[in-house]
Amino acid sequence: MGISGAGTSSIPGGAPITFSGLVSGLDESSIIQKLTSLTRLSEAPLSGQIATLSNQNGSLNTINAKLQAVLSAISPLLQSSTFLAKLASPADSSIFTATANSTAVSGSYSINVQQLASPTSVFSQTGVTPVSSAAQGIGTAVNNAAPQTIANVLGRFADPDIQLQYAGFSTTPTTGNFTLSHNGVNATIVVDATADSINSIMNKINTAPGLGVTASLAGDKITLTAADANPIGVGASSDTSNFLNVTNLTTGVSVPGPNFTVTSAVHLGAVNPTAVLTQASTVLADPGAAPVLGLAAGGTLVAGDNYEVEVLGFNANGYVTQASPPTVIATAAGNQSITVNYAPVAGATGHLVYIRDVTAGETTYQAVAADTSGNVTISSHTPGNRVNPTFNETGGSVANFFPGTGPAPTVPTVGSFTINGSSFTVKSTDTLLSVMNNINSGGANVSALYSSNLDSISITNKNGGATAISFGAGTSNFLSATDLLTAPQSIGGQSKVSVNGAPPIFTNSNTVANALTGVTLTLLKTGISTLAISNNGQPAADAFSALLRAVNATENEVFNDSTSPVFKNKQLTQPA
Repeated sequence: MGISGAGTSSIPGGAPITFSGLVSGLDESSIIQKLTSLTRLSEAPLSGQIATLSNQNGSLNTINAKLQAVLSAISPLLQSSTFLAKLASPADSSIFTATANSTAVSGSYSINVQQLASPTSVFSQTGVTPVSSAAQGIGTAVNNAAPQTIANVLGRFADPDIQLQYAGFSTTPTTGNFTLSHNGVNATIVVDATADSINSIMNKINTAPGLGVTASLAGDKITLTAADANPIGVGASSDTSNFLNVTNLTTGVSVPGPNFTVTSAVHLGAVNPTAVLTQASTVLADPGAAPVLGLAAGGTLVAGDNYEVEVLGFNANGYVTQASPPTVIATAAGNQSITVNYAPVAGATGHLVYIRDVTAGETTYQAVAADTSGNVTISSHTPGNRVNPTFNETGGSVANFFPGTGPAPTVPTVGSFTINGSSFTVKSTDTLLSVMNNINSGGANVSALYSSNLDSISITNKNGGATAISFGAGTSNFLSATDLLTAPQSIGGQSKVSVNGAPPIFTNSNTVANALTGVTLTLLKTGISTLAISNNGQPAADAFSALLRAVNATENEVFNDSTSPVFKNKQLTQPA
């Protein structure tokens, strides 16, 4: 049988035999390799030329870029302004700075900055008039014997007489304890958010053995006053209640003196700017999850026990209009209900009936809602959500007697409003800060700011001048809830500049370009300073220097050793 191609064979016990090519003796593998080598040999000169041309092309591109830089450097030298440049030099640069172009006339000028331009601004304003803590509004205050007032705040005042959980904090104080330190004494103050009030916590501080610190409330801020000049330590790592944080004492303002003091950094009822606006319990709203007035399920009156009751009438604004003297009513033996008869208060929109079990020794009251019919039957009683109201006080707020009563809060609603003609949307997920950010990034050309220290919103025009800020109510009550819609505006003023005693020039900006030909003034403060305008040769010198640098860079690129050899020896050669 014939054999063709390459292959192997073996003899038992011997080495394998290899056949390359045909049996005729031709080595086809070697022939193919040599033919391939001959073919590729003709490609070598072409590959070398391609590499050379590629290098030359790269060099030409680099040189072209350098030449473009030369052209750019020549351009300023073709401008007359380069050789006619002027220099503006104020004698007092704290009053104004200045720049001058080639049209400015050399000389010395007296510049009198008589007034800076100021922008129009508006602040949340309702806090000017104190109202009940039960009513929602800016600057709300507790109507105790001496109502507290502060202007221009967004949040309500905290009520010092009711449980902490209903007192009106934007963040509810938690049950636990906190620490105050003074003169080496560490006092642990226990907090029960469901039973303690601001007043009861302050009383615990005032009576803490050996502490020597007195707590007081004024302007909706707590002040801790030491008996001496030694500092007061506020808080400890072991604290389990957030009371010091909620009352802003952790970040309080410390004042050294004969009696060291620490005062809440922000008023107690300040809003939470990161809380969702449309949730009533967080911003401009109800103090929290106050219980609904009525009879709680599960409890019954005790047959035969004596119960003390008192009736309070309140009007639509949440103010107490009349308080009746306490009356003791006994349940009949076997009867677990009592009927309270009362004379409806004229003008009252509702009544509260306070009840406590005298026989059981209760000292706090349950509040029961009643209408204006003149009687209410009570058959249920619960020890939860109890209050200790101050009776026989008229003109005060229902919230002083029971949390959660009074008029409904003003809650910012979803919708839109306008500022300076630009529309802004309030979404259900927006916070006060997100609304401020939207205003700042919008097209109203204003700056919106919420100040946590002042608990106030300000809206300010970015441009100066006597231009009012235009507000449009739209479909959201945001502007009315924050009282920006009708708040008085502080109208801005124009800048006022006089040159060499001439009549003043007025502009809406502190950048003034029309007071002196070819000169732009940037006003910094009022005052008089001399401005010298002189010839300025520096721009021309700078232009020549830039041209020389560009030319030198181009020459170095053409003739240096790193350039492709085709450009060496200051001549171009045709590659072989």
